Amino acid sequence: MRKLLIFALPLFLVGCATVNPHSQYYSDQTGGDNVAANPRAILPTGPAEIVVGTNVDADVIKMREMGYALLGYSSFNGPEISDEQIREQARKVHASVVYKYAKYTGSVSTSVPLTTTTVNPTMVNTFGTVTGAGGVATYSGVGYGSTTSTNTTYIPVTTHRSDQFATYWVKLKTGILGAHVIEVPHDIQPKIGTNKGFMISAVERGGPAYAADLLRGDVVLSIAGLDMANGDDLMKALRNNTGQDVDFIVYRDGKTITKSVKLGTPSY
Repeated sequence: MRKLLIFALPLFLVGCATVNPHSQYYSDQTGGDNVAANPRAILPTGPAEIVVGTNVDADVIKMREMGYALLGYSSFNGPEISDEQIREQARKVHASVVYKYAKYTGSVSTSVPLTTTTVNPTMVNTFGTVTGAGGVATYSGVGYGSTTSTNTTYIPVTTHRSDQFATYWVKLKTGILGAHVIEVPHDIQPKIGTNKGFMISAVERGGPAYAADLLRGDVVLSIAGLDMANGDDLMKALRNNTGQDVDFIVYRDGKTITKSVKLGTPSY
């Protein structure tokens, strides 16, 4: 199965940022959709669950099979960020689950100036004369004053940096098909003899595609007799046959087979 394109990404470099880098370097993947108003979205009712990911591609497939949609991702290199900052961004985008990844890339050493001021008390000898009606008198004594001095010391500081990546997810109500699809890869097209159709990249558990035993990697060539030339054909076939049993012509393991799929009837 092919690598998902969202993960071939440059990492932005950040230092001790005053803003949340998970917000600053966030890339929306909804196409500008208002998630809060999307009837399919099951919005979170509490803080987002944060999961430490292990393999990005495998985790994406897992989340899609569980019925989650990718809202967006953040990617940067810098000091490790707290979970609270991740949850802060999750609240902004209405994510219920966040997968986070970090890979240590090295340390940067620098120094920070620390300046101190010292007050030094001093004694001052005083003397003088006073002239009055009775003549001239002299006086002497000791007074106290102060002087200040500054001293700058450079304190060594080491900052540990990591490549950091996070994906933000929201749960969706099951759709008409319950599957995620992509264009047929170029190296597969000669095997099936066409550049039409679409490949299933993930099957949601418990959905219509799952019940019909459609599998990840299947290439769907037609639905209800309609060839799948583009995304519009797919949407037309699904909407026109909502709630019905329809035949899917599928290419799998070098063979063309027929699968009967009872499409869902969404309540949204």
